[in-house]
Amino acid sequence: MDILIVTEEVEQWATFKKDVKGLGHVVTFSSDKTQAKRLCHDQRFHALIWDAIECPQAHRETVIEFLWTNAAMHQCMVCEVEAERFHEETEGLGLLPPMNRSRNAEKFLAAIATIDATFAFQKH
Repeated sequence: MDILIVTEEVEQWATFKKDVKGLGHVVTFSSDKTQAKRLCHDQRFHALIWDAIECPQAHRETVIEFLWTNAAMHQCMVCEVEAERFHEETEGLGLLPPMNRSRNAEKFLAAIATIDATFAFQKH
């Protein structure tokens, strides 16, 4: 699986990258939305992680923009917003559950595996 992470703090992702790389996945970093969009046009990513999102509501248009680029790409936000508020602000976007600042690779990959397995089951 190819994962794109949009962040200005690459060093904060060292453990996450090591953990997912150890499982055979590839992590690519982008410093901003413009570069991320170019990367998404050149390569097919399975997941995109938006780092350090303070207000999910303010990021809705960006998420929608990337849905138009690749609707099959999972998107996730790293934010410390309570679950109910996150749900209200991102309802209808199909985002993965938010990732907290611990950047836990295991939880992230489990969320994707659950969704992918459900989708595969529904296709049959």
